[in-house]
Amino acid sequence: VLGDGILRHSDLPPIKSFKENELKILINMLEKNINCPLTTSAGRLFDGISSLLGIRHKITYEGQAAMELEFSIREKKEEKPYDFSLKKDENGGEKFIISWEEMVLKIVEEFLNKKPVGVMAYKFHITMAEIIKEIAKISKKEKVILSGGCFQNKFLLEKTKEILEKNGFSVYFNQRIPPNDGGISFGQTVALNYLKAY
Repeated sequence: VLGDGILRHSDLPPIKSFKENELKILINMLEKNINCPLTTSAGRLFDGISSLLGIRHKITYEGQAAMELEFSIREKKEEKPYDFSLKKDENGGEKFIISWEEMVLKIVEEFLNKKPVGVMAYKFHITMAEIIKEIAKISKKEKVILSGGCFQNKFLLEKTKEILEKNGFSVYFNQRIPPNDGGISFGQTVALNYLKAY
């Protein structure tokens, strides 16, 4: 939805949150790739979906948009995950690239067709769990460790654990040490003690 195309989706909450002159600057930045750093952070995807659904555009503390996205979930078990694709990295090696495009476009379509936000939030979370399951299958490892800031999300953690265990994986997750940056200091202490030992 870049360039003129973005204006055709003016009913989307992130677009409505900008003034007309701000939109023009934003479109120009996107088209010319100015100050548009790439990120591999799953947290930024949660932020983006939260904004897309009109839940939160600006935050006042870390994780606010993602937390409010989780709190908006209205579980509807008959709903299926969004489509996504996993492609092997063309640069070689064993890396895979997750494409969110199909999912994001479907969320846009459903939002414009007035699907309940809570149901879309639910479908987004179960899609993330399904992606993790597919990556676990590709890895061919029996044990899966779930860690990182996104797994402070109770719904995501429980749903991912449930799906993985149904598919025969043993699942491990943080219980005494925070899964987010709060656990870094512990890791640094362990690393320092290890280095001192040698």
